[in-house]
Amino acid sequence: MLISATTYADELGLASYAAILVRPEDSRVLYEKHSTTDMYPASTTKLYTALLVMENCKNLQDKTKVSWNAIVNVPDEHETPYIYCGEEFTIEEFLNIMLVPSGNLIANVMAEYISGSIPKFVDLMNERSKTLGLINSHWVNPMGWFDSNHYTCAHDMAIIAQEAMKHDLIRKIVAKKGYSIPASNVHPYNDRYVRTTNYMMREDSHLYYSPVQGIKTGTGTVAGCNFVGYAEKDGMKLISVALASTWKDARFYDTKKLMEYGFANYDGYGITTCRADIPTIPNNGEMREQNIPTVKPEDQRTYTVSQARAAAEAKEKADAEAKAQEDASKVNQEAKPQAQENVEAANPVVETQNNNEAEKPENKVVTDKKKKKSKVKK
Repeated sequence: MLISATTYADELGLASYAAILVRPEDSRVLYEKHSTTDMYPASTTKLYTALLVMENCKNLQDKTKVSWNAIVNVPDEHETPYIYCGEEFTIEEFLNIMLVPSGNLIANVMAEYISGSIPKFVDLMNERSKTLGLINSHWVNPMGWFDSNHYTCAHDMAIIAQEAMKHDLIRKIVAKKGYSIPASNVHPYNDRYVRTTNYMMREDSHLYYSPVQGIKTGTGTVAGCNFVGYAEKDGMKLISVALASTWKDARFYDTKKLMEYGFANYDGYGITTCRADIPTIPNNGEMREQNIPTVKPEDQRTYTVSQARAAAEAKEKADAEAKAQEDASKVNQEAKPQAQENVEAANPVVETQNNNEAEKPENKVVTDKKKKKSKVKK
């Protein structure tokens, strides 16, 4: 359970629609914005999957295989191309592949290992939510693939992050900048190196920010760009959540703003040393960018679950109307050629009859007589 503190919902000018900053030692909320609004988590879901693996796996050196069922339950555009059906790894190795490069397939593999099937693991996810104290979450799959009934909130993701970071292995994995996938029974080569999706830990990125030591990114068309972050500085630890950012880099900019706000205004011991005025977050060189954009409230993305559902219903209605118009247009287009064919089929008969009439001998005689009368009059 998180302990609320003074809220500054808009002063930081975050591009993320929902956000929260927590001091994990005492669960103190240092900042929050729409923190209990239901949002789509995307791949930050994998952090919760990893937590459940750690809580339910008896031996991290156990081995399991990538099943065909795990593969076919990943949408084509979100497959994990560097892992093959039948490959066998330890649970620890699978966790690395799931968290560092965000392997969707591996979330399904872990679900099958822990619960025997993906649906049973989803049941575990929803049951554990109750005992964790999550207040606005419902899970449908272990990877975070979009579903209108798969949602959480910044508050709940902060709790999940808090619990997950209590495990040494998770802390170790999410702090990695890359991971070398070991040779396996299917792929006998050590030639697969994957990098973290957390650009705040990549020293070659303009988003690099040295205090950040994890945790998990998430991106989706409806979800927007999400990031759950963990940072340490001068003995103080912070957990941040930024959901539904307007573009990929924005979640990292927002994370720095949150972390710098926490480091500048609070300490790691007392409840708060917060000043009344919130200073502008300086660019101290740790994140190599000239200016961190400030987004006005009216420009912020508002992909909450309820809004997304309303948008989906509106789109469905619009699509249905468009299809009806398209079908009607097709019927009209099909009818016009048929009508034209009927006319063309009738006209040749008339023309033939007229031509035949002109060619009859008696008609020719009449015509000649008319010509002669015309000459006499002249």
